[in-house]
Amino acid sequence: MIESDLNEKLLDKDGDDNIRSDNLDMSKIFNNEYNTSAHSSEQYFKDNCRSVEDMAKYFRTDLNNGLSSSNEADLKWREEKWGNNHLPPEKENSILAHIIECFEDPTLRVLLVASIVSLIIGVLKDGIKTGWIEGTAIFFAVFLVVSISSYMNYQETEQFLKLSRETKLKKVLVIRDGREKEISIEDVLVGDVLKLRIGDIINVDGFVFGDAKAGMDESPVTGESDVMWKVNGFEQKGQKYTCPFVFSGSQVVDGYGNMIVAAVGDKTFEGANKQLLNSTGGKSDDDEDGDDANLTPLKKQLNELSNLIGDLGYLMAILIGCVLFLKETIINLTSGISIFTSHTIDVIVNAFIIAVTVIVVAIPEGLPMAVTIALAYSVDKMKREHNLVKHLDKSEAMGNVNNVCTDKTGTLTEGVMKVSAFFIEGQDIRLDNNKINDEGLRDLVWRCVYKNITCVETVNDKGEKVLNGDMTEKALYGYLNEGQYPLEGNRKGLYVLPFKSDYKYMMNIYKENDEYILYAKGAPERVGEFFTKFRVKGGEEEEYEQHKEELFNAQENYAQDSMRTLIFGYKKLTEEEINAAKEEHPDDDLGFFQQLAKGLCFAFMIGIRDGYRKDVPEAIRKCHHAGITVRMVTGDNINTAIAISKDVGIIQQSQVSECKRLAQYYREQVKKNEEEAKRGIQNGENPMALEGEIFRVICGGITKKQGENGDLEIFLNNREAFKHTVKELRIIARASPEDKFILVFGLKELGNIVAVTGDGTNDAPALRQAHVGFAMGIRGTDIAKDAADVVLLDDSFSSIVTACKYGRNVYDCIRKFVQFQLTTNIVAVFMTFLGGIILKDSPLNAIQMLWVNLIMDSFASLALATEDPSDSLLDRKPYSRDASILTPMMKLNIVSQAIFQITTLTVIIFYGDFIFGVPSDRNLEHFMWNNVNGYHFTIFFNIFVFMQVFNSINARKLQKDEFNVFTGILGNWLYILIQTIIIVGQAILVTFGGRAVRTHPLSLKQHSMCLLISAFTLVWGFFIKLLPIDVTEPSTVGEEQVKTPDTYKKTVGLGYMSRGQMKMNSGVRGLNSSSSRVKK
Repeated sequence: MIESDLNEKLLDKDGDDNIRSDNLDMSKIFNNEYNTSAHSSEQYFKDNCRSVEDMAKYFRTDLNNGLSSSNEADLKWREEKWGNNHLPPEKENSILAHIIECFEDPTLRVLLVASIVSLIIGVLKDGIKTGWIEGTAIFFAVFLVVSISSYMNYQETEQFLKLSRETKLKKVLVIRDGREKEISIEDVLVGDVLKLRIGDIINVDGFVFGDAKAGMDESPVTGESDVMWKVNGFEQKGQKYTCPFVFSGSQVVDGYGNMIVAAVGDKTFEGANKQLLNSTGGKSDDDEDGDDANLTPLKKQLNELSNLIGDLGYLMAILIGCVLFLKETIINLTSGISIFTSHTIDVIVNAFIIAVTVIVVAIPEGLPMAVTIALAYSVDKMKREHNLVKHLDKSEAMGNVNNVCTDKTGTLTEGVMKVSAFFIEGQDIRLDNNKINDEGLRDLVWRCVYKNITCVETVNDKGEKVLNGDMTEKALYGYLNEGQYPLEGNRKGLYVLPFKSDYKYMMNIYKENDEYILYAKGAPERVGEFFTKFRVKGGEEEEYEQHKEELFNAQENYAQDSMRTLIFGYKKLTEEEINAAKEEHPDDDLGFFQQLAKGLCFAFMIGIRDGYRKDVPEAIRKCHHAGITVRMVTGDNINTAIAISKDVGIIQQSQVSECKRLAQYYREQVKKNEEEAKRGIQNGENPMALEGEIFRVICGGITKKQGENGDLEIFLNNREAFKHTVKELRIIARASPEDKFILVFGLKELGNIVAVTGDGTNDAPALRQAHVGFAMGIRGTDIAKDAADVVLLDDSFSSIVTACKYGRNVYDCIRKFVQFQLTTNIVAVFMTFLGGIILKDSPLNAIQMLWVNLIMDSFASLALATEDPSDSLLDRKPYSRDASILTPMMKLNIVSQAIFQITTLTVIIFYGDFIFGVPSDRNLEHFMWNNVNGYHFTIFFNIFVFMQVFNSINARKLQKDEFNVFTGILGNWLYILIQTIIIVGQAILVTFGGRAVRTHPLSLKQHSMCLLISAFTLVWGFFIKLLPIDVTEPSTVGEEQVKTPDTYKKTVGLGYMSRGQMKMNSGVRGLNSSSSRVKK
């Protein structure tokens, strides 16, 4: 809402007369009721604001020249009166809040209560001088574990907020001082004139004016997916409603125009809603379905594993508590001693504390921490390698990708397009060695190109000139600039048909010297449908059919040289023709232009080259080696697409002729008989390249329909046809966004894990549908970046390979931690249980087990979850969607290490006093500790901890053939630091722990012997890998999954739901279903 104290005389006389300033309240226009009461907003505007032009007077804005950047007083006045465009910051939790959150764990609360009980009993029994030590020590240990965990959670939250802030920083185009200028979105003020560009996400409220005609996606505002058209006026035609209101949070998806900013910051529709959300602490729509709906398969597996281990921990805790209690009771009864003595109560409390501590140790709360650290560490590292990850859990998904659907321009290629050739008046002019000198031809090129591009030159904050437009437009503009063509003159047609991928051309109508001329530009096969004339030497026009083959051959030659082609044409019109077309197509711009374009004259064809990136062939080779199929989806013609694919290694040179033959075969078959074409697919004639239109036909496409519960259901029309179509398919040329969406959706339905690249607004559906969406950081629109999970800061395909490598590393890091923790869990719980049965007390007391818990959870998760990835990860295939988190080799390591450690520690319990020459502690109860005894169990504790240090080194290498567990260890300074902290911390704990920890200082020789015995863990691990045991991970190939390249003999996938699907429906069907449901 705009605050309006209009008792001030801010307007000129005309403005005062027109605006009823006493009641002006923008929240009556931009509000949550807009979708149900649009006409009440309209009425309020008409009654109080009258017109956009009157609003401009109120805002003191010149609609032609915008605000004045040099008038600092005016800018300051606007900010003071209407505020700035700094949206409310995301709500942050303090470290204290995270500490409180950690204490929501019931086991920790129980242990805290137990420490208080122990403190009270200790004081009552031994007095305040020494009785406080054990209870206080337990409390301090609990608080230490919680503090470290809460700090890690705090750091994770900060990481999320940092990523969120970075992705929101963007520039917008405004008119200031009479020229277009890029400024930060945060510097926009009320009264600014904002240019609406396709792809922009608007985060201010305002009104379009002049001849604006902008198509807006208001689904974030209204929930409706239909495009809402914004014009300077109001009109209701059936279900279509047009108005000038532009809402913050909406996106420009079509058209053009300018708007005057009416509200900024927290006074906008979006800002007000964010304030409400922060003040109420409400959950977003994503949260309503519950946390389980948003869990990835890996996290689900870890949750199931955690629950299983936790249940076993509870069972063992109950058994240990019962054993200790029953043993004390039996001893007292057989000795004729009352069971209600202070000694018995002390034993019961101690048994209770140990039982609760066993639960704390057994429950692997470090698993989610390990996942978070591994993901956050990978995200931070990936950013340094040009990957900005917006959604943390997508780091995991990238490791399972087995299909990549990629764009060509700027991803596989340099993204620096250059006009390289002209086919004009029958001549093939290659610009490397020649140029167009004829003045008549130069004039023709200038008129056809300059008047049919939307690329504009602006000035950024640094005063540098910047071109705004897509890559093709920039190439055309750059050619005109380098060729010293005039870059001035009218570029605003009387009638404009913007370029859209649906029809692949754009057209403009100009009035020149009392003549109307239509200029057309676009894909040869689309614009060519309108040609009847062909311009030849001297400017004469001949029948197009006579030169059609000549043009086709030129196009083939350009394609073989990896050039994409654009065709240009023109036609003179009469005013009568234009009026007739307007009458026949009053509300249909496309139909209007299509009618007028019949009879176009071919002017020339341009070849544009965009050389492939030098690192792409190697990156694609790595993908093939790693079991990842690369598919190129491009708007280029099929021959250019095949040529580029061959150059970068998507297909081989030996496959080119067959690739072209099958593409031509299916093109002809579809024209003759679509059903015959589909039968050909299923009979083994699997194409490697298809045009988008042909692909849609033979694969069967998809169907979208409204379900009974209001969800949008999407189906593959012919599952078998799709499966056979994509089996060998590597290239889709002349592709539309719908083709990319169908490809991604279908591959997912067949059980594959799909990554997609996109840079345009229309790529958003496919980016959302994919398991991992990659948007281009340089060329990508805001809509594409918003829809994506990862932003490629360098627009390079090689960065996708890097992302997959880090994704696999995340999976490996988590598996390393799981192997380490399960081994430690088994040994700790078993030895505590054994001690409770055989000894008078557990060999590990509560404080010691909490220290072990700290090692297992916080320290180990930091150490093992931050291993850097190696290229050897790409020597393996993606993990199967059904693969267990525990591989056969991991199970062998866990069981064998547990057996070795339990055996060694059992020997230490029963013979350690003899081996080390110290008094035995086997008959020592916890309250009998003094400065003389305690050596025996201190040595036991020392060896147990050192074994976990060496066990974590073993866990660094999971594969059977990875014998050298020290490989790369010197490159991980954090791992070395943490292991050093554990060893030093253990020495300090043993030396100075005393009664609180119940340890006795050991000599250097005793410490050395403990380390030597523990080091045999490494020898045992090496020996286990030498055993002739088959630990091959089982394959879970689904019959409906698509085969990857020949180097990859098994097909894999993972049942991820896309982020969009997770939002849409918590009851999403499995991936083997032929349909998906989308909540509208």
